[in-house]
Amino acid sequence: MVLTVGGGAQDLPADDDVMITGQMGDCVSVIVLFNCVDGTYRNIRGWHGLGGSRSINMKQMMRKVPNETATQVLVIPGRLQQSEYAMMQNLRHVRKVKKHGYENISIRYIENIFCGAVNRQGVVSASDVLY
Repeated sequence: MVLTVGGGAQDLPADDDVMITGQMGDCVSVIVLFNCVDGTYRNIRGWHGLGGSRSINMKQMMRKVPNETATQVLVIPGRLQQSEYAMMQNLRHVRKVKKHGYENISIRYIENIFCGAVNRQGVVSASDVLY
């Protein structure tokens, strides 16, 4: 499944194994992986945020997500979001969830992948999907 730019929170269908961010320039995608059973995430939710992480509603992203150590939040910035300043701003926005009942989750920042593919094992790789 390829995330729709500005499409809000989107859940990976049960019959699909990979969520793809789509090409990103000044965008940031946030992917939440939760409900891990034997190393495989049953649920993956993503949002391709147009213009950066502040366009992503983290409350919607975390809806019904358990506060477990296996839960991961991935922040994948586009080409124009690679500066130290952008990284700090993106992480500041996403880390706010830790103050709202999600202190056990882990947050991973993925650099230099401008169209990412995330599988059900939480592996992130570059995607060559064109659309």
